[in-house]
Amino acid sequence: MSMPANDSSRLQIIRLITDEVLEFSPRVYISYRPEDHPGVVRAIRDWFMLRLGPAYVVIDIDIPPFVGSLDYYIRERIRDCDIFVPIIGPDWERLLRENLHTSRGDRVRVEIRVALDERLVVAPVCILDAHMPREVDLPVDLRPLVRHHFSRLDAHRQFEENMARIIEEMRQAIIDQPAGMADHEVENRFVMAEERYAAGQLEEALALYEEIHDFGEVARPFRLQVKQRIRQIYRQQELAIGRPVYLRLQALAGEDSVLAREQFQIFRAEFPIHGDPDDLEHALYPDLHLVDHLLARLSNPEVDARERLAIGDELAASNDPRPGVGLRDDRLPDLSWAKVPAGEFIFHFDQRLELPTFYISKHPITYRQFQAFIKDGGFEEDAWWEGMSIRDGDPGDLRWPVANYPRVRVSWFDAVAFTRWLSARLGYEVRLPTEQEWEKAARGTIGTIYPWGDSYISGYSNINEVISGISPINLRQPTAVGVFPHAASNYGVHDMIGNVWEWCLNHFDDPLVTTVEGEDKRSMRGGAWSSDRLFAHTARRRGELPWTRFNDIGFRIACDQLPSLDARSADRE
Repeated sequence: MSMPANDSSRLQIIRLITDEVLEFSPRVYISYRPEDHPGVVRAIRDWFMLRLGPAYVVIDIDIPPFVGSLDYYIRERIRDCDIFVPIIGPDWERLLRENLHTSRGDRVRVEIRVALDERLVVAPVCILDAHMPREVDLPVDLRPLVRHHFSRLDAHRQFEENMARIIEEMRQAIIDQPAGMADHEVENRFVMAEERYAAGQLEEALALYEEIHDFGEVARPFRLQVKQRIRQIYRQQELAIGRPVYLRLQALAGEDSVLAREQFQIFRAEFPIHGDPDDLEHALYPDLHLVDHLLARLSNPEVDARERLAIGDELAASNDPRPGVGLRDDRLPDLSWAKVPAGEFIFHFDQRLELPTFYISKHPITYRQFQAFIKDGGFEEDAWWEGMSIRDGDPGDLRWPVANYPRVRVSWFDAVAFTRWLSARLGYEVRLPTEQEWEKAARGTIGTIYPWGDSYISGYSNINEVISGISPINLRQPTAVGVFPHAASNYGVHDMIGNVWEWCLNHFDDPLVTTVEGEDKRSMRGGAWSSDRLFAHTARRRGELPWTRFNDIGFRIACDQLPSLDARSADRE
């Protein structure tokens, strides 16, 4: 059956958009007034999120009431973006005038001013027959806005066609905007870098591109081109280095399944861009085929929290074969790691810190994994509890003893003892993450309030949405780990918001102290199934006494260095 002409054209447009976005991946900041036709804005937001990914779209940032400088806070959100998209609706000008004298300032006005100051590509979009305001009708600080090319949603065109045209106009705006480089040496370096790249001299090209990126005075449109080239080189290098390792793992899979699984998880952490082209994961975890239909349902962001709870329980009934959730053949926890590269990040709301590379478990430690510690005599072995002032017995019966749920009713002392036991059994050191590590793993380098962005999205985590006034859903219990995969952080770390509070290594009152001695409060992060939105975000701290055991407290683990893949293979030989 032939497809109607209009449907065929629409599919061609969608394919074009998809192909183009693979190469055109700017970070987009969408600014709008919630009172000004939010339905159209949501459609635009969803379009960008679907094609660029949630990490590339910033919208609806939550301004905590205790933030002193609105300008500073918004500037931190905008600083790492490439394109600023103000949505101009029919009521935009009226609302601007009404907000001229608000006590906290007009957020949209601040966003536009900051975007202009930071020299982003500014691409206004007019909706519902709205027009760009006249320069004379704007406050002085916003008047440069009208000098930027604007797009319009045409009511006579399909939405997809409108968005395809807007994307092309944004691409053209990047090309047309002056580079504004302060030093001709930057231009010379870029030419040299392109020549090195074309000749396959990737190391030399990368060094030049990174110098340009770090130059500081380079206009953002030009920086976007440089960043994309850097990403391309990283991918090429990782594929070149990772492919031989991947082939060795394929050979190892048929000889030693325990070692192959452990090394595969290390490989996934060290080479995240390489992927799994030959589906080695299903070869190492063959029972995954039995639950593929459940995992497909979890991947749909429209599935609500109640259904995710039920799917998690179905997985548990199937002995949940997902990596990082259960046990290896040798009865030790099967761990999935995420690598968090060295570099700067935003800590809390007003600090820029730097951390070396570290690794963090993708999931909280599960009930089944903690039971391995108990069954191995973890509460009887003195070595795991050395230096601790309090040593309780087995935590005992739990309300939810489900294999793939996070282990709750774990004190800070219990968690530290577990990490000591696991370090001895694995042959390399694991520990609780520090607060700084936990926050970077959750927020990435750009400091979003949630792992997925700056605004809470209903159904993206297991929290009490009723008390927050978000939705009528309150599960009143934990769920299986990793059943909200669309809410993972940029590093692929799951459950950083909601489900269970997570112990960190730090003392609460003095975060620089990480010793086991003493009975001072220890830090927790992330919120839990019992938390409302005000307590469940990436910058929120909570302190509890280290012997505390509640039904909403668990933990995950971290380490400074994973074993070398070559070293483990050599040990085996």
